[in-house]
Amino acid sequence: MDISMVFNSLDKSKRRNLIALAITKLIHGFG
Repeated sequence: MDISMVFNSLDKSKRRNLIALAITKLIHGFG
């Protein structure tokens, strides 16, 4: 499944939470 399709299926609050989670994982992974 395409990531853009998954993103478009999410509402804005879930998308924002998902982005925040991804950023947090990146910070903890490389920080």
